Amino acid sequence: MLHRVTTKYVCGVDLHAKTLTGVIMDLEGKIHRKGTVPCELPQLMELLGPYAGDVTVGVESTYNWYWLIDALHRVEVQCVLGHALYMSRKMSGKHKSDGVDAQGIADLLRTNQFPLAYSYPPEMRGVRDLLRRRHTFVRRRAGTLTHFQCSLHQEGCTEPLRNKLQYKSTRDSLVNLATSDDTRKMLQSDLAYIKGLDSIIEDLEKTVLQHAQTHNPKHLQALQTMPGCGEITALTLLYEMHTIDRFRSPQQFCSYSRVVRAENSSAGKDYGGSSSDKIGNADLKWAFSEIGVAMLRVSPPVLSWHQKQSLAHGKAGAHARLRHKIALAVYAMLKHDRVFDLEKFVGKEHMEGVEKKSPTHNGTHMSGPSCEPCGLIGAPPPSIVSTQSATIVDSGEPATAAAEGSTPIAPVPVKKRGRPALPRDSHGNIVRPTHPTTARNEQPASAAHQSVKKSGPNPKPALPTATPKVTEPIIVRNHNNEDQTPLRQLLPEHLAGLTQAELSSLLLSIVANIATAAANPAHNWSVHGPDNSQLPSRLIGAAAVASSSQEHQRESNMVGAPRQ
Repeated sequence: MLHRVTTKYVCGVDLHAKTLTGVIMDLEGKIHRKGTVPCELPQLMELLGPYAGDVTVGVESTYNWYWLIDALHRVEVQCVLGHALYMSRKMSGKHKSDGVDAQGIADLLRTNQFPLAYSYPPEMRGVRDLLRRRHTFVRRRAGTLTHFQCSLHQEGCTEPLRNKLQYKSTRDSLVNLATSDDTRKMLQSDLAYIKGLDSIIEDLEKTVLQHAQTHNPKHLQALQTMPGCGEITALTLLYEMHTIDRFRSPQQFCSYSRVVRAENSSAGKDYGGSSSDKIGNADLKWAFSEIGVAMLRVSPPVLSWHQKQSLAHGKAGAHARLRHKIALAVYAMLKHDRVFDLEKFVGKEHMEGVEKKSPTHNGTHMSGPSCEPCGLIGAPPPSIVSTQSATIVDSGEPATAAAEGSTPIAPVPVKKRGRPALPRDSHGNIVRPTHPTTARNEQPASAAHQSVKKSGPNPKPALPTATPKVTEPIIVRNHNNEDQTPLRQLLPEHLAGLTQAELSSLLLSIVANIATAAANPAHNWSVHGPDNSQLPSRLIGAAAVASSSQEHQRESNMVGAPRQ
């Protein structure tokens, strides 16, 4: 979004920690005043001088812009905040100094090319920074816990430490696993640092939660109706976006939240990721990622949807689509003051077998089609939907099977590759289907010749039943390629008139033909059919067939010879 100037003069300010440089020019580009003053409001107003009543001041969104924007608003001087990254790309040049940067900002203002950044209101700005500081302390605590565990690994400790590190009551006992005094002293210092961070983090969470109850409690409760969204992630979404009304469309909100990829293509070629992917709010992307991971643990319908997406786009692609889907749901919830609707989120095909309980209002979640105490409307939240007592019957059985006392089959996550997972009952035992037996050997039929049923969120089609092959009768052809009597009827008549010597000679010729065909399997075929000019005979089925006129005549004479 670009700012359109409505005043006669513009002022570009290059802000630093102790000083600032300002350049005042008119809309034609003529410089009227330029100077460097300390970072104080009286000196800045002295620099603006007679132009203060009809001037627009522009400043980059550096880390210390708070005081300047608030001070100019108090004295009713129009001031806008610019996007630092976009401005640096527009003002790139050979020379760079404070005066050049201030003049470049003024040029962007007067030409209506000034990229705007969101000026966060001061009443919620401090709470947002407090919550961001809490995230910093959490990351430092996690890094210290990792150092604690790695130090024990250096001492040769092979015991599983993850469960003991998670609880405060069992951390102190791990210090005794070290073999040297210096290592124990280092571990004790890590534990002392972790305990201090725990108390600081807990105090910050209480303070931020108290402020949130006064700033926007309705949206805070609505965000917590999503499965997997707790207090911290809901607070992060609430304070990082400030208000949903600042976004004109869900696409703009998703772009700001970094849940969509920036296009990076040229001449019809896609070059993958871009540096523009980092433009936006990193804390919102973190919050949506955490909600997505937690949602897969607590919501079976979402897990079913995620498994279907994983088969088509891979695990990373499914996670990215889940983040985008959550961002769209949050935009719709806060824009229309509604609670989270799980069925609308994943679709009806993934909601089969989920049984809902009668909702009750507990002061923190909404219930029923509407919630008068909370002022929100919509379906009951998924936090009060029972997933532990849900009974899912195999899709191959009728729906009344559960009522008749049959064993319920719970959904099992489907593997991405390999054989499908076996269905299990409520006790975790594998339920094996009864295979049909054949009349010949009374053994179960092969899995490739029967229809296999598969339960779960992504059933695969049953394998087709193999049909028996029909053996066609072998036909003897003469040298004119004319059909004769079938070989099955001709052989008994001819063999009956052969002597022992003639029969032995015939068998030897058959063996020789088989050996010749095995040695040169590719030389007796062509695009126009079998080429038998180089071989004495060709085998069709299990019997030898004459391939040339001479051999056919010889075998006919031998078969028709008088019996001795």
